[in-house]
Parts: sequence; C-alpha cells; structure tokens
Amino acid sequence: MIHGTQFLIIAINSGVTNLAGRILGSYLRGRVSFAISQTSFAVLLTVCYGSLLIKLGEIWMEIAMGIIKVAFSAMVLEVYQISGDTSYFGKDTLDMYSGMFTGASFLGSTIGMALAAFLDPYVAVTCVLVMSVSQIFVVLSMRKLR
Repeated sequence: MIHGTQFLIIAINSGVTNLAGRILGSYLRGRVSFAISQTSFAVLLTVCYGSLLIKLGEIWMEIAMGIIKVAFSAMVLEVYQISGDTSYFGKDTLDMYSGMFTGASFLGSTIGMALAAFLDPYVAVTCVLVMSVSQIFVVLSMRKLR
C-alpha cells in the first residue's frame, strides 16, 4: 500500500516525466519528421519494455519507467496533433478518419488499463512490448508522413 511520502514521490515523478515528454514533443514537432520521431520513440519503448522483462534490478526498472513515460508523453502530443491534420486525412474525410483515430486511441488506453489492472505485471509488459513492436511497423507503413 502506498502512503504519504511515497504517494508524493510517485506523483512528482509522474508529473515531471509527463511535462518533460510534452516539452520534448513540442520541441521535436516541425524539426523532425513524424515517421522518424514516432519510429524512434517506438524503438525506445520496445527496448525499455524488453529490459523490464529481463529484470535488470529495481533502479533500472524505475529509470526505464521514467523513460517510457517521457517517450509516451512526447508521442501522444504529436499523434493528437496529426489527428486534425487536413493535409494527411483530406478535407472531405477528416471527420470520419479523425473520429476513427480518436476512437482507436481511447480503445488502446482502455486495453492498456485493463492489462495493467487485471493481468500479472510480466504478462502485461509482454503485451505492451508486442504492441510497441507492432507500432514500429504501423508508423513505417504510413506513407504520407515520410
């Protein structure tokens, strides 16, 4: 059970890593292409999740989770910006594709929360690792974003 100071440390860690990721995502937007940044972040996530499975120790686990949160926050910012991009989805189909895009994001979040809540942590990390690997191929298949 988490109490007092432990909760404060977790909250500060979560807030700082989310803020750092948002700043990084804002900085990279326009400087690095979507395909390169998203693929790089997906590879970073894959490496970090893979390292969690081989149990390198408590300190590395905390560092890897911090890196994961920074990378995920940077990725999410750019993904949400592209969901309203008329040059990618087109003016006529923006509503439909943006809605599908947002719905898939919510579905992914729900699945991630269910994995974390109901499965053994190593099974959940394995599932997220597989999703991170598949994300690399999905981003590379998005031809308009190169």
